[in-house]
Amino acid sequence: MTRPKRRAPLVGALIAAVVASALLLALSPALTGTAPSAGRGSDGGGQRAESRPERNGESDGAPALSLGGEPIDETALIREIRAQQGAASAHFLKTSGVNPAKNGWRVLDTGDDPAGWIAQEAVSSLARRKAALSIAQDAGLMDDASLAGTAARMDARNRELAEARGRGEVAVGKTSYDIDSWIPYELAAIEAAYEQDPSNPGMDPTDREIEAYWEAHDWTVEGHEGKAPLSSVRANVRAALLRERYRDLVDARTQSLLDAANIPWDALADFARAQLAG
Repeated sequence: MTRPKRRAPLVGALIAAVVASALLLALSPALTGTAPSAGRGSDGGGQRAESRPERNGESDGAPALSLGGEPIDETALIREIRAQQGAASAHFLKTSGVNPAKNGWRVLDTGDDPAGWIAQEAVSSLARRKAALSIAQDAGLMDDASLAGTAARMDARNRELAEARGRGEVAVGKTSYDIDSWIPYELAAIEAAYEQDPSNPGMDPTDREIEAYWEAHDWTVEGHEGKAPLSSVRANVRAALLRERYRDLVDARTQSLLDAANIPWDALADFARAQLAG
């Protein structure tokens, strides 16, 4: 059964969620050994390149790409490609002993294609963001869940912050955003807002579910030897359980978006190589 959407102003709802989340972390017992977040992104393997001619950095523009029916803007794609350079260099230095940035992002002697790896990571990042936005829309946190609307949402927030400064109000957090700071802020705020609404699917765990999650992981608190009792760490256990459930939901929707997309990986790898070599 589909729940009626709860329409809430995005910025106000998300700021409140982020502040509440920060207060929860500040007031919770100091923990170590809490359940780690599941790894996100690639499985660590480099993409194997099939035999095909490289284009020596030449590009005729980004190949057509869409996620969930939304065409991906070339500017957004290039931003994600460039954002993956550091991770790609670290990955291939570790796995192959080669820094692809110093190798012109060409296919390695092992057959691995660093540009193809970056293309996969870039598209996965976009799909994950699209998944989170669509989940937020389903929960009534926003009307526009498009990737293309990211800049518009950022501009709206910046106008609100400027107006608040004009009224002499003290801003909570940043006083303005650029696109690189807005994207992680928006994703973190969506997650916090979603997890703090018990009417969202999976966000109202039973006492037994919380206890089972506590039993399945190690929890320690300063000043207590051995596993911390549930009574001392209940808020943290519940928060970790909600975080895991939310991220599993995003993972599943991300995979659905990728499965449904007809992605021209070879052309995308060539495009990435051209952007990185340029």
